[in-house]
Amino acid sequence: MVKHPCLAGEPLRGQRARGSGSLFTLLQQHYLLDEDETRKAVRARTSFPLIHLDSLMKVDVVLPKRDAFDTSIHQLIAHHTLDDRYPPFRLALASEMILFKLQRYRRDEQLRTDGMQDDAEWNDLLGMLKVQGPDLDMALLAEWVSKLDVIEMWHRALVDAGLRGA
Repeated sequence: MVKHPCLAGEPLRGQRARGSGSLFTLLQQHYLLDEDETRKAVRARTSFPLIHLDSLMKVDVVLPKRDAFDTSIHQLIAHHTLDDRYPPFRLALASEMILFKLQRYRRDEQLRTDGMQDDAEWNDLLGMLKVQGPDLDMALLAEWVSKLDVIEMWHRALVDAGLRGA
């Protein structure tokens, strides 16, 4: 269970203003993180993983960019409460994370020069499709995979997840 106020909705500015320390100091009390990679992700407005120390739950922190996708998909973000002691926090729906992972997988595939693929990222995407498949808004996903130019990868993911025949 996420118990830290930084991830439960309390603004980090408020934490810092009270002298509680830096973001990294606060997060490291409850999460495993790579400070250098996290700083790079914050500067580039991408994403970084956290591992909750008590539960070993992985959390992908996705920082929004100011592009058409993030602006439009913003409506799919809902507020959730994990612990009644803290205010609700914003959590993306599976559809948004699937689109984000498709984009990230494509970007990583294009950047790699060794011809290798990130199996962990692909398997994470397939896991979301398998678990969420019946509840996904396929029309919304089809619209965005077209706009994001990941149609071929989307079709491959649907086949690999068993949601569409080869």
